[in-house]
Amino acid sequence: MGQEFSAPDLSASDLLSANFSGEPGTVKTITKTVTRDDVMDEMKPILRRLSDDKWTPELSADIAAVLTPHKLKVMPPRSKAVLSEWIYEQEDQKYLQWLKNASDDLLSVTWSEKKWIPGVKVWSRWHPANLSLNMLEDATDDFSPEQKKLVQDHVNDVKRSLQREKEREPEQFEQLTATVLKAIEKLEDKMEDRLRMVQDEIR
Repeated sequence: MGQEFSAPDLSASDLLSANFSGEPGTVKTITKTVTRDDVMDEMKPILRRLSDDKWTPELSADIAAVLTPHKLKVMPPRSKAVLSEWIYEQEDQKYLQWLKNASDDLLSVTWSEKKWIPGVKVWSRWHPANLSLNMLEDATDDFSPEQKKLVQDHVNDVKRSLQREKEREPEQFEQLTATVLKAIEKLEDKMEDRLRMVQDEIR
């Protein structure tokens, strides 16, 4: 038995928050699922400590660090009962509300979250990759017209590819950016070598 939830929309302040680049941000909807098996693999050691050990501040901190309302929903009734003893002793009433909302016996829970990705983190003229590409374009002023056009064409291809990455996760995008920066460095080295060869030929 499973259950699905939808997270509320982002607040207006989230959606309207501006960044200095003027580049629009994006809103990405992420679907997440937790299952009883996965949650119990994580929670069993804590439940064992809760049953066998004294309730110490350290144990309470460990529980608070891993327990979420979604995890509580998919735990078996016996495990919820063990946790309920700890929950009723907590000053933070959110845990009691979580327990009340976890009355159904569910094997999985699926929900969606909206994530705001600011434009400045996604792509802007101040992004390190864009700055490096612009510097590479500027460096072609010493090249022949044919070489300059070739470099500019490649640079524009890279910029268009990066622009299409807006919908990717920030972590994935940053990995892509790191790869692009390394590729740019290699291209710069090759062009410097080529420029030196041309200058030597002229001499």
